[in-house]
Amino acid sequence: MSSAPHDQPVWLWWSGGKDSAWALHTLRNDPEWEVRGLVTHVNRHNGRVAMHGVHRHMIERQAAAVGLPLHVIEFDWAASRNDHDAAIEEGLLRWCRGGRKFVAFSELLPGRAMRRRSALVGRIGLHAVFPLLGRDPADHAAEILEAGLKARVCSVESDRLPACHAGCRFDEDFVGSLPRGVDPCGEDGEFHTFVEWAPGWSSRIPTDAGARIECYGFGFAEIVESSRAPRKEEDRRPGTGNDPFGYYARLRRVREHVDQHLDEPLDLHALAPVAAMSAGGFGRFFRKATGQSFHDWLNERRLERAAVLIGDHNEPIGRVAETVGFGSERTFRRLFQGRFGCTPSRFRSQARDTEAG
Repeated sequence: MSSAPHDQPVWLWWSGGKDSAWALHTLRNDPEWEVRGLVTHVNRHNGRVAMHGVHRHMIERQAAAVGLPLHVIEFDWAASRNDHDAAIEEGLLRWCRGGRKFVAFSELLPGRAMRRRSALVGRIGLHAVFPLLGRDPADHAAEILEAGLKARVCSVESDRLPACHAGCRFDEDFVGSLPRGVDPCGEDGEFHTFVEWAPGWSSRIPTDAGARIECYGFGFAEIVESSRAPRKEEDRRPGTGNDPFGYYARLRRVREHVDQHLDEPLDLHALAPVAAMSAGGFGRFFRKATGQSFHDWLNERRLERAAVLIGDHNEPIGRVAETVGFGSERTFRRLFQGRFGCTPSRFRSQARDTEAG
Protein backbone atom coordinates (compact mmCIF):
# COMPACT_ATOMS: atom_id res chain seq x y z
CA MET A 1 0.00 0.00 0.00
CA SER A 2 1.20 3.50 -0.79
CA SER A 3 2.33 5.65 2.13
CA ALA A 4 0.22 8.66 3.03
CA PRO A 5 -0.29 11.09 5.91
CA HIS A 6 -2.39 9.87 8.83
CA ASP A 7 -6.12 9.84 8.04
CA GLN A 8 -5.60 10.87 4.42
CA PRO A 9 -9.04 11.19 2.73
CA VAL A 10 -9.63 8.66 -0.05
CA TRP A 11 -12.54 7.76 -2.31
CA LEU A 12 -13.09 4.10 -3.21
CA TRP A 13 -14.02 3.01 -6.74
CA TRP A 14 -16.95 0.71 -6.02
CA SER A 15 -18.24 -2.11 -8.22
CA GLY A 16 -20.27 -3.79 -5.48
CA GLY A 17 -18.16 -6.94 -5.72
CA LYS A 18 -16.12 -8.92 -3.21
CA ASP A 19 -12.81 -7.16 -3.92
CA SER A 20 -14.36 -3.70 -3.58
CA ALA A 21 -15.83 -4.79 -0.26
CA TRP A 22 -12.50 -6.13 0.96
CA ALA A 23 -10.64 -3.03 -0.22
CA LEU A 24 -13.05 -1.00 1.94
CA HIS A 25 -12.44 -3.33 4.89
CA THR A 26 -8.67 -3.01 4.42
CA LEU A 27 -8.70 0.79 4.13
CA ARG A 28 -10.92 1.20 7.18
CA ASN A 29 -8.50 -0.88 9.22
CA ASP A 30 -5.48 1.15 8.11
CA PRO A 31 -4.90 4.36 10.15
CA GLU A 32 -3.29 6.01 7.12
CA TRP A 33 -6.64 6.34 5.36
CA GLU A 34 -10.08 7.79 5.92
CA VAL A 35 -12.63 6.55 3.40
CA ARG A 36 -14.95 9.45 2.59
CA GLY A 37 -17.23 7.83 0.04
CA LEU A 38 -17.80 5.40 -2.81
CA VAL A 39 -17.75 6.14 -6.52
CA THR A 40 -19.43 3.96 -9.14
CA HIS A 41 -20.41 4.41 -12.79
CA VAL A 42 -23.59 3.27 -14.47
CA ASN A 43 -25.10 3.20 -17.92
CA ARG A 44 -27.48 6.15 -18.04
CA HIS A 45 -29.82 4.26 -20.38
CA ASN A 46 -30.63 1.42 -17.99
CA GLY A 47 -29.13 2.39 -14.63
CA ARG A 48 -26.83 -0.63 -14.48
CA VAL A 49 -23.19 -0.94 -13.51
CA ALA A 50 -21.15 -1.32 -16.68
CA MET A 51 -18.97 -4.15 -15.42
CA HIS A 52 -21.64 -6.70 -14.52
CA GLY A 53 -25.15 -5.34 -15.05
CA VAL A 54 -26.31 -5.03 -11.42
CA HIS A 55 -28.90 -2.29 -11.08
CA ARG A 56 -28.00 0.98 -9.41
CA HIS A 57 -30.53 0.62 -6.61
CA MET A 58 -28.74 -2.51 -5.36
CA ILE A 59 -25.46 -0.58 -5.20
CA GLU A 60 -27.27 2.15 -3.26
CA ARG A 61 -28.39 -0.49 -0.74
CA GLN A 62 -24.76 -1.48 -0.26
CA ALA A 63 -23.70 2.13 0.32
CA ALA A 64 -26.35 2.44 3.02
CA ALA A 65 -25.13 -0.80 4.63
CA VAL A 66 -21.53 0.47 4.83
CA GLY A 67 -22.59 3.96 5.92
CA LEU A 68 -20.90 5.94 3.15
CA PRO A 69 -22.15 8.39 0.51
CA LEU A 70 -22.34 6.98 -3.01
CA HIS A 71 -21.47 9.22 -5.94
CA VAL A 72 -22.73 7.91 -9.26
CA ILE A 73 -21.09 8.77 -12.57
CA GLU A 74 -23.41 8.23 -15.51
CA PHE A 75 -22.07 7.45 -18.95
CA ASP A 76 -23.37 6.59 -22.41
CA TRP A 77 -22.56 2.93 -23.09
CA ALA A 78 -22.72 3.56 -26.84
CA ALA A 79 -20.20 6.40 -26.70
CA SER A 80 -16.53 6.05 -27.61
CA ARG A 81 -13.93 5.06 -25.05
CA ASN A 82 -12.60 8.62 -25.02
CA ASP A 83 -16.07 9.95 -24.18
CA HIS A 84 -16.44 7.26 -21.53
CA ASP A 85 -13.12 8.23 -19.93
CA ALA A 86 -14.06 11.91 -20.10
CA ALA A 87 -17.27 11.20 -18.17
CA ILE A 88 -15.29 9.39 -15.47
CA GLU A 89 -12.73 12.17 -15.24
CA GLU A 90 -15.43 14.83 -14.96
CA GLY A 91 -17.25 12.81 -12.30
CA LEU A 92 -14.12 12.22 -10.25
CA LEU A 93 -13.17 15.88 -10.37
CA ARG A 94 -16.65 16.83 -9.21
CA TRP A 95 -16.63 14.47 -6.20
CA CYS A 96 -12.97 14.71 -5.25
CA ARG A 97 -12.75 18.47 -4.79
CA GLY A 98 -11.63 20.02 -1.54
CA GLY A 99 -8.11 18.65 -1.34
CA ARG A 100 -8.97 15.00 -1.92
CA LYS A 101 -6.24 13.51 -4.04
CA PHE A 102 -6.60 9.73 -3.73
CA VAL A 103 -8.90 7.21 -5.39
CA ALA A 104 -8.60 3.58 -4.31
CA PHE A 105 -9.13 0.58 -6.59
CA SER A 106 -9.42 -3.11 -5.77
CA GLU A 107 -7.08 -4.86 -8.23
CA LEU A 108 -5.05 -7.70 -6.74
CA LEU A 109 -2.55 -8.16 -9.54
CA PRO A 110 -0.51 -5.68 -11.55
CA GLY A 111 -1.44 -5.48 -15.20
CA ARG A 112 -3.33 -3.58 -17.86
CA ALA A 113 -6.31 -2.68 -15.63
CA MET A 114 -4.05 -1.24 -12.94
CA ARG A 115 -2.04 0.79 -15.44
CA ARG A 116 -5.16 2.09 -17.13
CA ARG A 117 -6.73 3.21 -13.84
CA SER A 118 -3.52 4.91 -12.72
CA ALA A 119 -3.24 6.77 -16.01
CA LEU A 120 -6.92 7.76 -15.98
CA VAL A 121 -6.85 9.43 -12.56
CA GLY A 122 -3.34 10.76 -13.12
CA ARG A 123 -4.54 12.86 -16.05
CA ILE A 124 -6.70 14.90 -13.68
CA GLY A 125 -4.13 15.26 -10.91
CA LEU A 126 -5.32 12.42 -8.67
CA HIS A 127 -3.39 9.42 -7.38
CA ALA A 128 -4.49 5.79 -7.61
CA VAL A 129 -4.20 3.60 -4.51
CA PHE A 130 -4.32 -0.22 -4.63
CA PRO A 131 -4.78 -1.58 -1.09
CA LEU A 132 -5.07 -5.21 -2.23
CA LEU A 133 -2.19 -5.21 -4.69
CA GLY A 134 0.11 -8.22 -4.47
CA ARG A 135 -2.36 -10.59 -2.83
CA ASP A 136 -2.40 -14.16 -4.05
CA PRO A 137 -5.91 -14.71 -5.49
CA ALA A 138 -6.36 -18.19 -3.97
CA ASP A 139 -5.28 -17.00 -0.52
CA HIS A 140 -7.42 -13.88 -0.89
CA ALA A 141 -10.53 -15.92 -1.75
CA ALA A 142 -9.93 -18.21 1.23
CA GLU A 143 -9.42 -15.27 3.60
CA ILE A 144 -12.54 -13.34 2.66
CA LEU A 145 -14.71 -16.45 2.83
CA GLU A 146 -13.26 -17.40 6.20
CA ALA A 147 -14.11 -13.87 7.41
CA GLY A 148 -17.75 -14.49 6.52
CA LEU A 149 -18.12 -12.37 3.40
CA LYS A 150 -21.36 -13.26 1.60
CA ALA A 151 -21.67 -12.71 -2.13
CA ARG A 152 -23.43 -13.97 -5.23
CA VAL A 153 -22.00 -14.33 -8.74
CA CYS A 154 -23.80 -11.83 -10.98
CA SER A 155 -22.02 -12.33 -14.31
CA VAL A 156 -19.62 -14.71 -16.00
CA GLU A 157 -17.59 -14.71 -19.19
CA SER A 158 -19.36 -17.61 -20.87
CA ASP A 159 -16.41 -18.87 -22.90
CA ARG A 160 -14.53 -19.39 -19.62
CA LEU A 161 -17.38 -20.52 -17.37
CA PRO A 162 -20.78 -22.07 -18.14
CA ALA A 163 -23.47 -19.38 -18.08
CA CYS A 164 -25.37 -21.33 -15.41
CA HIS A 165 -22.74 -20.19 -12.88
CA ALA A 166 -24.35 -16.73 -12.97
CA GLY A 167 -26.52 -16.50 -9.86
CA CYS A 168 -24.51 -18.99 -7.80
CA ARG A 169 -23.25 -18.26 -4.34
CA PHE A 170 -19.60 -17.24 -4.20
CA ASP A 171 -18.43 -19.77 -1.63
CA GLU A 172 -16.00 -22.62 -1.13
CA ASP A 173 -18.05 -24.91 -3.37
CA PHE A 174 -18.05 -22.36 -6.17
CA VAL A 175 -14.31 -21.73 -5.94
CA GLY A 176 -13.66 -25.47 -5.82
CA SER A 177 -15.77 -26.05 -8.94
CA LEU A 178 -13.86 -23.59 -11.14
CA PRO A 179 -12.19 -25.13 -14.21
CA ARG A 180 -8.42 -25.23 -14.40
CA GLY A 181 -7.03 -21.89 -15.53
CA VAL A 182 -9.88 -19.79 -14.12
CA ASP A 183 -8.66 -17.38 -11.47
CA PRO A 184 -10.34 -18.06 -8.07
CA CYS A 185 -11.10 -14.34 -7.75
CA GLY A 186 -11.97 -13.73 -11.41
CA GLU A 187 -8.98 -11.40 -11.80
CA ASP A 188 -9.02 -11.96 -15.56
CA GLY A 189 -12.69 -10.96 -15.78
CA GLU A 190 -13.99 -14.54 -15.72
CA PHE A 191 -16.75 -13.63 -13.25
CA HIS A 192 -18.05 -10.78 -11.09
CA THR A 193 -19.90 -10.77 -7.78
CA PHE A 194 -22.40 -8.78 -5.73
CA VAL A 195 -21.73 -8.64 -1.99
CA GLU A 196 -24.53 -9.10 0.54
CA TRP A 197 -22.40 -8.64 3.64
CA ALA A 198 -18.77 -8.15 4.68
CA PRO A 199 -17.07 -7.34 8.00
CA GLY A 200 -17.98 -3.86 9.18
CA TRP A 201 -21.35 -3.67 7.41
CA SER A 202 -24.31 -2.56 9.52
CA SER A 203 -26.74 -4.95 7.83
CA ARG A 204 -26.95 -7.76 5.30
CA ILE A 205 -28.71 -7.46 1.93
CA PRO A 206 -30.19 -10.93 1.28
CA THR A 207 -30.51 -11.57 -2.46
CA ASP A 208 -32.10 -13.94 -4.90
CA ALA A 209 -31.00 -14.64 -8.46
CA GLY A 210 -33.74 -13.73 -10.91
CA ALA A 211 -33.84 -14.06 -14.68
CA ARG A 212 -30.62 -15.09 -16.39
CA ILE A 213 -29.60 -14.09 -19.91
CA GLU A 214 -26.67 -14.83 -22.17
CA CYS A 215 -25.51 -11.90 -24.27
CA TYR A 216 -22.43 -11.23 -26.46
CA GLY A 217 -20.21 -13.68 -24.63
CA PHE A 218 -21.45 -13.17 -21.08
CA GLY A 219 -24.00 -14.75 -18.79
CA PHE A 220 -25.86 -12.37 -16.46
CA ALA A 221 -28.12 -13.07 -13.49
CA GLU A 222 -30.55 -10.43 -12.28
CA ILE A 223 -29.62 -9.81 -8.64
CA VAL A 224 -32.71 -8.83 -6.65
CA GLU A 225 -33.20 -8.16 -2.99
CA SER A 226 -35.01 -10.92 -1.18
CA SER A 227 -37.67 -10.23 1.44
CA ARG A 228 -36.27 -13.11 3.47
CA ALA A 229 -32.90 -14.67 4.08
CA PRO A 230 -32.42 -17.37 1.42
CA ARG A 231 -32.48 -20.95 2.65
CA LYS A 232 -29.50 -23.12 1.88
CA GLU A 233 -31.44 -25.43 -0.42
CA GLU A 234 -32.47 -22.42 -2.53
CA ASP A 235 -28.90 -21.32 -3.22
CA ARG A 236 -28.01 -21.84 -6.85
CA ARG A 237 -25.24 -24.23 -7.78
CA PRO A 238 -23.73 -24.74 -11.21
CA GLY A 239 -26.24 -26.71 -13.26
CA THR A 240 -28.87 -26.99 -10.51
CA GLY A 241 -31.16 -24.91 -8.33
CA ASN A 242 -33.09 -21.89 -9.58
CA ASP A 243 -31.77 -21.83 -13.14
CA PRO A 244 -34.85 -23.16 -14.95
CA PHE A 245 -32.98 -24.02 -18.15
CA GLY A 246 -30.45 -26.00 -16.16
CA TYR A 247 -33.06 -27.70 -14.00
CA TYR A 248 -35.86 -28.63 -16.43
CA ALA A 249 -34.91 -30.95 -19.29
CA ARG A 250 -37.86 -29.76 -21.37
CA LEU A 251 -36.66 -26.16 -21.14
CA ARG A 252 -33.17 -27.18 -22.19
CA ARG A 253 -34.71 -28.85 -25.26
CA VAL A 254 -36.70 -25.71 -26.01
CA ARG A 255 -33.65 -23.47 -25.74
CA GLU A 256 -31.57 -25.73 -27.96
CA HIS A 257 -34.36 -25.87 -30.56
CA VAL A 258 -34.79 -22.10 -30.52
CA ASP A 259 -31.06 -21.47 -30.92
CA GLN A 260 -30.98 -23.81 -33.94
CA HIS A 261 -34.09 -22.32 -35.59
CA LEU A 262 -34.01 -18.62 -34.74
CA ASP A 263 -34.72 -17.59 -38.33
CA GLU A 264 -37.95 -19.61 -38.42
CA PRO A 265 -41.44 -18.69 -37.16
CA LEU A 266 -41.51 -19.72 -33.50
CA ASP A 267 -44.45 -19.56 -31.12
CA LEU A 268 -46.11 -21.64 -28.40
CA HIS A 269 -47.68 -23.98 -30.95
CA ALA A 270 -44.31 -24.60 -32.65
CA LEU A 271 -42.45 -25.25 -29.37
CA ALA A 272 -45.12 -27.18 -27.48
CA PRO A 273 -44.18 -30.51 -29.17
CA VAL A 274 -40.52 -29.93 -28.27
CA ALA A 275 -41.56 -29.53 -24.63
CA ALA A 276 -43.99 -32.48 -24.93
CA MET A 277 -46.88 -30.33 -23.71
CA SER A 278 -49.94 -28.65 -25.10
CA ALA A 279 -49.49 -25.08 -26.30
CA GLY A 280 -51.52 -23.63 -23.44
CA GLY A 281 -49.85 -25.81 -20.84
CA PHE A 282 -46.41 -24.99 -22.17
CA GLY A 283 -47.14 -21.25 -22.04
CA ARG A 284 -48.25 -21.46 -18.41
CA PHE A 285 -45.33 -23.71 -17.47
CA PHE A 286 -42.77 -21.42 -19.17
CA ARG A 287 -44.04 -18.31 -17.39
CA LYS A 288 -44.10 -20.02 -14.00
CA ALA A 289 -40.61 -21.52 -14.42
CA THR A 290 -38.86 -18.45 -15.85
CA GLY A 291 -40.91 -15.49 -14.63
CA GLN A 292 -41.56 -14.18 -18.15
CA SER A 293 -43.64 -15.06 -21.18
CA PHE A 294 -42.24 -17.24 -23.92
CA HIS A 295 -42.71 -14.38 -26.41
CA ASP A 296 -40.63 -11.96 -24.31
CA TRP A 297 -37.93 -14.56 -23.73
CA LEU A 298 -37.79 -15.40 -27.45
CA ASN A 299 -37.33 -11.74 -28.36
CA GLU A 300 -34.50 -11.47 -25.80
CA ARG A 301 -32.85 -14.58 -27.22
CA ARG A 302 -33.07 -13.18 -30.74
CA LEU A 303 -31.71 -9.81 -29.67
CA GLU A 304 -28.80 -11.45 -27.84
CA ARG A 305 -27.88 -13.38 -30.98
CA ALA A 306 -28.25 -10.23 -33.06
CA ALA A 307 -25.84 -8.39 -30.77
CA VAL A 308 -23.20 -11.06 -31.37
CA LEU A 309 -23.70 -10.91 -35.15
CA ILE A 310 -23.62 -7.13 -35.23
CA GLY A 311 -20.44 -7.01 -33.16
CA ASP A 312 -18.59 -9.76 -35.03
CA HIS A 313 -19.68 -9.36 -38.65
CA ASN A 314 -20.30 -6.74 -41.32
CA GLU A 315 -23.72 -8.03 -42.33
CA PRO A 316 -26.26 -5.27 -43.10
CA ILE A 317 -28.56 -4.61 -40.16
CA GLY A 318 -31.60 -5.74 -42.13
CA ARG A 319 -29.92 -9.04 -42.90
CA VAL A 320 -29.09 -9.55 -39.22
CA ALA A 321 -32.73 -8.90 -38.30
CA GLU A 322 -33.83 -11.53 -40.81
CA THR A 323 -31.21 -14.03 -39.64
CA VAL A 324 -32.44 -13.94 -36.04
CA GLY A 325 -36.10 -14.20 -37.00
CA PHE A 326 -37.50 -10.66 -37.09
CA GLY A 327 -39.85 -10.18 -40.02
CA SER A 328 -39.74 -6.40 -39.69
CA GLU A 329 -36.48 -4.48 -39.61
CA ARG A 330 -38.29 -1.53 -38.08
CA THR A 331 -39.53 -3.69 -35.19
CA PHE A 332 -36.06 -5.15 -34.75
CA ARG A 333 -34.43 -1.72 -34.55
CA ARG A 334 -37.01 -0.52 -31.99
CA LEU A 335 -36.61 -3.58 -29.76
CA PHE A 336 -32.83 -3.54 -30.09
CA GLN A 337 -32.59 0.07 -28.95
CA GLY A 338 -34.92 -0.65 -26.06
CA ARG A 339 -32.80 -3.62 -24.99
CA PHE A 340 -29.30 -2.16 -25.43
CA GLY A 341 -29.90 1.59 -25.18
CA CYS A 342 -28.52 2.40 -28.63
CA THR A 343 -29.16 1.73 -32.31
CA PRO A 344 -27.70 -1.41 -33.93
CA SER A 345 -25.28 0.75 -35.92
CA ARG A 346 -24.03 2.54 -32.83
CA PHE A 347 -23.71 -0.81 -31.05
CA ARG A 348 -21.48 -2.07 -33.87
CA SER A 349 -19.36 1.08 -33.74
CA GLN A 350 -18.98 0.77 -29.96
CA ALA A 351 -17.99 -2.90 -30.23
CA ARG A 352 -15.27 -2.01 -32.74
CA ASP A 353 -13.98 0.84 -30.56
CA THR A 354 -13.79 -1.52 -27.59
CA GLU A 355 -11.93 -4.15 -29.60
CA ALA A 356 -9.53 -1.54 -30.94
CA GLY A 357 -8.86 -0.26 -27.43
